[in-house]
Amino acid sequence: MPNILLTGEAAKLKRPKVKTGLMCTYRIRRVKCDETKPHCRRCTRFGVDCDGYPPVYRNPSSSRAILPKGQNPAIQSIELPKIRTLYSGPRFEDEQEGICFRHYCEETATQIAGPTQSPIWSKLIPQACETEPFLRHAVVAIAAVSKINEDAVSPGKSRTLDYGYALKQYSKSLRGMRLSLANRKHDMRNALLACILVYCFETLQGNLGTASTHARSGLLLISQWLEDNYHLQKPFYDVDEHLGKTPYNELDDWPEDIDCEMMASNPVDPPLRCTMSQLDLQILFFMDGRPQQIHHSGIPHFNARIKKMPARLLNLHDVRRWGNLLMRRNYRWILVALTASKSKELAEPWPDDSGLEWEDSAQYLPGENIMSTANLHTPELKAELLSHREDIRRFSRSVGLLFDQKRENGTHYEKLSVAIWEMNCLINHIMLYGVHFTDETDWDQFLPEFKKILALGQYCMPIIVAPLKGATRYIFNLGILIGLSVVSLRCRDRPTRHATLDLLRSVHYREGIFDSQAAALIGSWLAGIEEEGADEIGFIPGHKRVFLTRAVADIPNRRALLGCSQRSLSGLVYKKAVMKW
Repeated sequence: MPNILLTGEAAKLKRPKVKTGLMCTYRIRRVKCDETKPHCRRCTRFGVDCDGYPPVYRNPSSSRAILPKGQNPAIQSIELPKIRTLYSGPRFEDEQEGICFRHYCEETATQIAGPTQSPIWSKLIPQACETEPFLRHAVVAIAAVSKINEDAVSPGKSRTLDYGYALKQYSKSLRGMRLSLANRKHDMRNALLACILVYCFETLQGNLGTASTHARSGLLLISQWLEDNYHLQKPFYDVDEHLGKTPYNELDDWPEDIDCEMMASNPVDPPLRCTMSQLDLQILFFMDGRPQQIHHSGIPHFNARIKKMPARLLNLHDVRRWGNLLMRRNYRWILVALTASKSKELAEPWPDDSGLEWEDSAQYLPGENIMSTANLHTPELKAELLSHREDIRRFSRSVGLLFDQKRENGTHYEKLSVAIWEMNCLINHIMLYGVHFTDETDWDQFLPEFKKILALGQYCMPIIVAPLKGATRYIFNLGILIGLSVVSLRCRDRPTRHATLDLLRSVHYREGIFDSQAAALIGSWLAGIEEEGADEIGFIPGHKRVFLTRAVADIPNRRALLGCSQRSLSGLVYKKAVMKW
């Protein structure tokens, strides 16, 4: 049938204009109907038969009546299984564990991480607690100690925890770790997390001896794991040399014999490697205990990696990674250089019962820490010294533009990070050059640097400690205390030195193994001895100056056994004292 295009009136469809669909005579005649029911009034008035209204059709209702209860007793007798709730967190043994774990997640983790806010504390560790009870017990113990520490400075606040509860949780954690190791059911990642948590718990308490022992164990564990899994005969000095590329820690020095797919499943993820590097840095200062040949043989590997440092660093993650690498190399080299200079010969021989029996004390021994003093010139190391100082200058140039941007437009914590790394660069320059100083007056050339370190410390300290709580403010990573300690030991300008000591005493603050109150005590003792020999203008002659040779610090009991030496006109003079704070 052909299509016909209708136009005009023919194209309009006719539809009823009444609401009810009235089919009456007047509608047929196209006269308006008043739609009165049952017959319209117009039809009735004129005696016309009205066709009426069509029947109204409604759609049947889809609803059904509800059956009354109890119609089928058989159905009621069926017992339906209860719906099981999904497990969404660690299974706590009691309510107190849950409270402490929540306190860790909401407060303690953020405080321990400090300005860097590493995800290991807020994410990796809580996630690992989901499946490993001994990690959960360690976290609960740390949170309990943190809570007790906070309550100690809140007058009138009742204590909800006691120290015994924290020790109980810590003991459970240690038992779980030993059992896991004995049954060989541990994995590398959880073992290192356990090492970090134990170190954190012990340094929170000031038990620095035990803390250092666990740190060394963790570094040895990495060494053994690398050897077992990748057949690498590498000592444990190089924590992250053979761990693959990631956005967080990208280095272009993969060894040829490591399979990339194996590295993709590497349990030692970047934040964990970074934290282990922090442990490595911290034990270089106290109670290292690792053989000197390990440090000596490791330096070439660090040198090879440092040569690949980019000419420009683009973010603070890269700054932290390359900066830590430089410090780990430099501090190892300083230990090697001080050993070559016979620094141990400057210390007075002490009997075995001279205080070393203090349990868990931090032992600062002659020739075994980077704060020691050189005894002999080592010109054969001058070329290496200049090379290492040039690496520090190269690092400073690579971060120059980034640091300028952060100082201008950075966040509060980005500006803080810039200040801390400026301080680290200054300290590395000073300490590297100091390995050749056999006259204490040689340190005076660094007075401008000492003043700048003090200024940076005065800027950083209030920002760092402001969000921290408790009688002892604690963060895990090293920050400003190394620099301030060096100024208190080596700077003989009275105003600068005493301002530094005042800053250290202003708050009880701890960075891992470094304690501000202990550092202030040592610096004050040395300053008091030296200032007795100052001339009328306040200058201290070289033969009246002293240098620290030994310190045994018992942090929990706030006492220290100290020893120093003086290059007097008649030879070495030894002094020692037991001090308390």
